[in-house]
Amino acid sequence: MKQQIIKTASIFMLAVVLSGCGWLYDTGGASSENGQDTSDLDLEMIEFTAVNQFEEEVTEADMEGKYSVVNMAFTRCPSVCTMLTPNMGMVQDGIEEEGIDASLYTFTVDPEFDSPERLEHYGEAYAANFDVWQFLTGYELEDIQQIANETFNSVVQPAEDDIMHTTYFFIVDPNNQVIRFYDGLADDVSPIVEDLKELTNE
Repeated sequence: MKQQIIKTASIFMLAVVLSGCGWLYDTGGASSENGQDTSDLDLEMIEFTAVNQFEEEVTEADMEGKYSVVNMAFTRCPSVCTMLTPNMGMVQDGIEEEGIDASLYTFTVDPEFDSPERLEHYGEAYAANFDVWQFLTGYELEDIQQIANETFNSVVQPAEDDIMHTTYFFIVDPNNQVIRFYDGLADDVSPIVEDLKELTNE
């Protein structure tokens, strides 16, 4: 069991270190194998205070009680966010079609620029249902770097005309434990929807 945990942790760490806003790669197209279990790694959503696109306060306590899908993006991202955000939109469509009671959260990694108003317009451009999908800001860069590091074992690092961040989607359970992650650039989000359907039916 210990060796399996170490192996899983190594795969996870490699994935999140490599994944960044400037790192584009071939996902191999749609894959039913997308998704890795992280339930043995004891990752949990740390305490945070943010505001959503309507300037309403959101904390980690608001995530408790139901499953969530979490990712990171920013409105002026010049690269992979143009794929990540539409894919999150497909997750939204999938859970609505299946009647799954889950929430979506997108943390901006550019909080100084991404005001609630900008995030509202951004969400509207991707047909976000704000009853399901919230876009979070209202914290400092250091705060989102801490969330990325301590909750998702990843990094947020400003770069020239870009901000490096994970391109993975994460499922957080009702106890705020991070239990799975997925390639957010894959063009098939059905593994996420199917896993959420199974989890919420347990």
